[in-house]
Amino acid sequence: MSKRPKLKVALSPIDKGMELISIFVLICIWIYTLLNYATLPETIPTHFNAVGEPNGFGKRSSIFILPVLSFILGVGMLYLSRYPHLYNYIQEITEENALYQYTQASRMIRILNLVITLIFAAVIFKINQNAHGHEDGLGGWFLPMVLIVTFVPIAYYLIKSMKSSSL
Repeated sequence: MSKRPKLKVALSPIDKGMELISIFVLICIWIYTLLNYATLPETIPTHFNAVGEPNGFGKRSSIFILPVLSFILGVGMLYLSRYPHLYNYIQEITEENALYQYTQASRMIRILNLVITLIFAAVIFKINQNAHGHEDGLGGWFLPMVLIVTFVPIAYYLIKSMKSSSL
C-alpha cells in the first residue's frame, strides 16, 4: 500500500459552524441532564423497542450513560475529523485527489458528529419526558428518522467520492 499524503484540510465557515454547534449541543446535553436529574423518578426508561415504546427500565443514575457516550463520541469524532489520511476510501488517494477526498471525508465526519450529537440530545429529552409521564415512548417516527439522517449523509458523500474519480 502506498503512503498517503498527509495534508492539513482548511476548515470552511460551514465546517467551523458544524463543530461549534456540535460542541454547543454537547454542553447543552450535560446542562439539561444535570438540571433535570433531581426531578427524575427513581426508575426511568433506558431502552426502547423498534416502534419507540419503552421496554427496559433502570435507575435514574443511568441517565448519565448517554451524556458520557455523547461526549466520548462527539470529542472523538471532532478529533478524528482532523486526520482524514487515516480513513478508508473508495478511490485510491493520490497527490492529485487527496485534498478533495480529505475535505469531503472530514466534512462527512463533522456532519455525522452533529447528527449523532443531536440524536443523543433528542433521546435524553425523550427519556426525561417519558420519565415524567409527559410522553409515552419515542414515537414510531424516531427510528426511521434516525436511520435516514444517519445514512443519507454517508450515501451522499460516498457517491460524491466515487464521482470524483477523474480528480
